[in-house]
Amino acid sequence: MAHKSLKKGGASCSAIEPSPRADVEEETEPSNVTGARVWTITLFTMTACLGSMLNGFVLGYSSATLVDLNNTNPETGEHGLASDSAYSSLFGAFAPVGALVGGPVAGWMSDRFGRKIGIMVGGIPYTLGWLFISCANAVPSQDGFIALFELGRILTGFAAGWMSLCVPVYVSEISTAKLKGLFGACQQLFVTLGIFFVEILGTISSYRPDFKYYHVSLVALAIVLVFEALMLITKETPRWLMSHNKPDVAKDVLRFLRGPACNIDKELNGMVEALKKQPQLTFGQTLQEFRHRAVYFPVLLALGLAFFQQFSGINAAIFYAAPIFSEAQVSNPTLVASFAVGAVQVVFTLVSVLLVDLAGRKVLLVIGSVVLSLSGVMIGVEFILGHFYCHSDSACRFSPLAIVGLIFYIMAFSIAWGAIPWLMMSELIPQRVRGISSGIVTAFNWSLAAIITGAFKPYSDAVRPWFAWWTFAVFMALSIPFVLLLLPETKGHSLEEIEELFERHHNTKEKEKLVESNYGSVN
Repeated sequence: MAHKSLKKGGASCSAIEPSPRADVEEETEPSNVTGARVWTITLFTMTACLGSMLNGFVLGYSSATLVDLNNTNPETGEHGLASDSAYSSLFGAFAPVGALVGGPVAGWMSDRFGRKIGIMVGGIPYTLGWLFISCANAVPSQDGFIALFELGRILTGFAAGWMSLCVPVYVSEISTAKLKGLFGACQQLFVTLGIFFVEILGTISSYRPDFKYYHVSLVALAIVLVFEALMLITKETPRWLMSHNKPDVAKDVLRFLRGPACNIDKELNGMVEALKKQPQLTFGQTLQEFRHRAVYFPVLLALGLAFFQQFSGINAAIFYAAPIFSEAQVSNPTLVASFAVGAVQVVFTLVSVLLVDLAGRKVLLVIGSVVLSLSGVMIGVEFILGHFYCHSDSACRFSPLAIVGLIFYIMAFSIAWGAIPWLMMSELIPQRVRGISSGIVTAFNWSLAAIITGAFKPYSDAVRPWFAWWTFAVFMALSIPFVLLLLPETKGHSLEEIEELFERHHNTKEKEKLVESNYGSVN
């Protein structure tokens, strides 16, 4: 049965209104936060989201540079990846393998040393990874090139998994309840900007012999260095400071974020009250918390969101966008994939950013699932028509169907399943287990990304492309009851309110079961 939402609350910049509920003292955050210093949250969010932009570079680098890597001439002294080699077919899967390790480590790091420090430390593997990729061509032997190049891919993937955890948590903990969805969805917008940017650079490398795949990685390295410098001006999150016995610093940071015109007492007291229920726990005590349904159930919901996000098939579409257009016999598939897919992602992720706090998370997820399912069916139909009616010596007359299906596919994912699962992961998971649980969810997410990226082409060859895309369509259809029946709406609620929702709902049920087991049913 779907959870009911709580009364909205958060920082207030106006008079406090009494809550209609007698058992919970809350205030409503006004929709017009007059006097709030929104620019500080915006500045820190945009800075942190540069880490997400680098994630987009990692995701798009394989499809953007694969043509250049395949066409490199060994006689010129440059190294590359032969199109028929195993390394070329697994090129897109190396980064997700690194990412599934990065998430859990980042969870521990951000809990122990802080959200800001966690993000900045994540820049180290990014720096090393892009540096290795940039310098791999200078290695004399082909084997040495492959080893250093793929090590760089694994390290950048490790950093991507790291940032996938740290950035959403950081942004959610500095945002107000009203703006949490808007700013939380920005991290996926920056991912799409990174993908689009690297696709443009990849297109340039395909047409200009003096601009190679290692120049693309040098651009990414420059962005890392700028990102690390800008992170120095940001501040730690008030929630982390409060949870680590630094109330005075937390108050100063919160006042800086909200501005002097806002009354931060209510928000600060909410953190204090929430932390009273969440004492400092050892690692063993943290694991014991998972015995409680109010803890493990929201983590399971976050895992479910990660599962359906990856089984939408989006990484298969991104990593192999150009081959998909090529199989549909679209002329100049690399250029079409780079600009059409990249532009659609950016535009409709921006739409998601604008709508997520207006329409709500659940509405967008359901609409996205319906369109993704229908688009998957459409792409599958195109492959069937192409198999029976297209000829290798002429352009496929059904290729427009593939273009329409894939564009609608990217549109639906960008609006719904791109940003919202990461946003809701940071909202659903309780504070006291946020580090370890976010690490588990991130690792699970990237594990599925690695499996799907590596297995999609063999699976597609084995069962035919249309059946592969229809498989994704079925999973998207199954996501609809998951969202409608199990997922709570978190729009407009503070992190403390969301946690209280699970505590009140599930702890009450646990107590009722305990009473029944000891005394029998009272009815």
